Amino acid sequence: MGMEFCAAPCQERFMNHVMCFAAEYLQNVKIVCLTGAIKTCVKTKWEDLLNNNVYRNIKPKIDEWKEEIRNLPVHELPPRCFCPETCSHSLGNLDVDDSGPDRPMIFEGMAWDYHGFRIPYEQ
Repeated sequence: MGMEFCAAPCQERFMNHVMCFAAEYLQNVKIVCLTGAIKTCVKTKWEDLLNNNVYRNIKPKIDEWKEEIRNLPVHELPPRCFCPETCSHSLGNLDVDDSGPDRPMIFEGMAWDYHGFRIPYEQ
């Protein structure tokens, strides 16, 4: 049995939560590049934070964000979407930053189920 959600989870808020807890493990990586189906605003924010700052300088703010996440009540998880353009689980609402003229779409031959997981399909 799956979980029933009142509203679609927010991809942006979820990725911000993940990145808050991943940041300390990425501090020694010289260049962090987020790829795949990720909102451009999240990609830009975290690549800038991790690539253009010394971790000890951003750690207090990240710790503040982590504390806010830890204090979320259970009914607020997964984080609900309040984005102006909702984070629905369809290809049309995701920013794909990695596809270019010489690279195949990363979603080629894939479909999304209503939980947002990629599943293979035959055309």
